[in-house]
Amino acid sequence: MANKMRRFALIAIAGLLGLALIAAGCQPTVPPVTPATPVGGGTETPSPLETPPASPMPSPSATAEATATPTASPEATVGATLTLAGPAAGETIVSPVIVRGQGTIPPGGAVTAQVLDAEGGVLGEGPIQFQANGQPGQQGTFWGLLRFNAPRNAGPGRVVVLSSGAAEGQAPVRDEVAVNLRGTADQPLASLTIESPVAGAEVTAPLEIRGQGIVGANRVLPAQLVDANGNLVAQGTVQFPTNATVGQTSTYTGTIQFTPPPSDRAGYVIIEMRAGSGGQVLARDAVQVTIKGSG
Repeated sequence: MANKMRRFALIAIAGLLGLALIAAGCQPTVPPVTPATPVGGGTETPSPLETPPASPMPSPSATAEATATPTASPEATVGATLTLAGPAAGETIVSPVIVRGQGTIPPGGAVTAQVLDAEGGVLGEGPIQFQANGQPGQQGTFWGLLRFNAPRNAGPGRVVVLSSGAAEGQAPVRDEVAVNLRGTADQPLASLTIESPVAGAEVTAPLEIRGQGIVGANRVLPAQLVDANGNLVAQGTVQFPTNATVGQTSTYTGTIQFTPPPSDRAGYVIIEMRAGSGGQVLARDAVQVTIKGSG
């Protein structure tokens, strides 16, 4: 009985092994894949995908520079003006020459005046003041006397006024006029020098004037007292002696009567010699004084 059982067990095991072999024989055989060898030998390494470089992000400062709108410059200041009113074009001038005009008052309240010869050489230069009641940037008038070295012989020249402008940053302005320069050797010879009052003196009424000059055809000469702006305060005359010889140096004297102003003020005493009555000025002298007030 035991032998019969062992025989059945061996038969069952053999059957199972046969079934396993039959199942294995039904699977297809797949040949192994051999990697391809690249041309030129070696092992080919696949190249990575080339991605386009990323566009750099603009920096905040660069963006601001690219997109910022330029700031508009401040509106230009209206330019200063300057106009000469005297001497007149073509006038024959003597020293000191009266320079007057109007324009924009610059800082400091004065313009620079020049007398130039035909070649542009400076014969005289100095400040000419605007009226004291004006402020820089406003329109005003200027008046003053400028001494210059007269040439020996007459010739063309120019009177120039220059201003720095009404405010910082403004362009300088200028005006000029062509004139004739009277020479020291011109005929008739003419010269005037005020000896009294002296420059800087306080003057009261009556104003006594004394000086020297070359006697001309007119022995009586006009004399003026003006304020610092050229406004006439009073006028009178000075006179050479009746026996003085024409063409020779002699002494003149005279008086100006005037009403004192309420307070002291700056002014000038001016003497002129003219060719005929109201004709061309042949000689001039002036001194700056203080007109004593009544207060």
